[in-house]
Amino acid sequence: IGAVSIRKLLEKAGDVSEIRKLPAESLQKLLGEKKAALLKNWDVPENLERAKRQEEQWKKKGISFDFLWEEGFPKRLKEISDPPLVLYRIGKLPEPGKKMAAIVGARACSSYGKEMAEYFARGLAKEGIGIVSGMARGADGIAQRAALSAGGYSVAVLGCGVDICYPEENRPLYEKLWENGCILSEYPPGTQPHSRLFPPRNRIISALSDLVLVIEAREKSGTLITVDMTVTIRLFRKYRPILSFVKIVMYPSKTHVSGSPNPPGVCLKELSRTQRMGYREIVSTNAISR
Repeated sequence: IGAVSIRKLLEKAGDVSEIRKLPAESLQKLLGEKKAALLKNWDVPENLERAKRQEEQWKKKGISFDFLWEEGFPKRLKEISDPPLVLYRIGKLPEPGKKMAAIVGARACSSYGKEMAEYFARGLAKEGIGIVSGMARGADGIAQRAALSAGGYSVAVLGCGVDICYPEENRPLYEKLWENGCILSEYPPGTQPHSRLFPPRNRIISALSDLVLVIEAREKSGTLITVDMTVTIRLFRKYRPILSFVKIVMYPSKTHVSGSPNPPGVCLKELSRTQRMGYREIVSTNAISR
């Protein structure tokens, strides 16, 4: 029984404990005869034993999981229109109320992009703000490594199982996140990375964050998928974000001298797509300081 079917059941029953109390006709209408029969018989001894063995195997690997309807499931994810039904994780979830910033960007970012990803991640981490990203090569991984090296906290949301390090070149970062952060996925352990799995995970990155910082992005990219999802979440969230959403590109100040100990000047500018969605353009040519 997949996520779509379970969401339909939750909408119909109102609570997970009430699902199996639904009339057989309702279950068959929602799921079909075969799946309805499976649901009715899910707690037979052999199924329960199989589930117990699976949970024990995951526990040995350091893997925990939280269901959407459980108290430990992140509140921010419960508030979006299509929350994951289960979150698999290694490590500790961010504390409720902890300020979080997503730093996402191009895999093949420029040397300046790399410098900025590291600069902002380190500065935010030193202020106690957690960094959320996708552990991808390029800006994502650079930002998360910088946050951890500054003694901060970081969450990696993967497009595969939490027991799989992808890309392999980020193995040192993956191992550090085990110790000082959190690795999350809505996909069961053992799920191999696939291109179709990465866009959906971006909504989780966005939902967990108070601010999304874009470090370079192509017009059609996973980074801008994250940004568009952030726009949608900001429009429908009931609580006020701690920082206004800004979709930005960054480029160096003409006056910056390479190798200078001071951070370069940065121009912040909303991309045109946000203007079409009703966001006014914001331009600042002042140097950014932490």
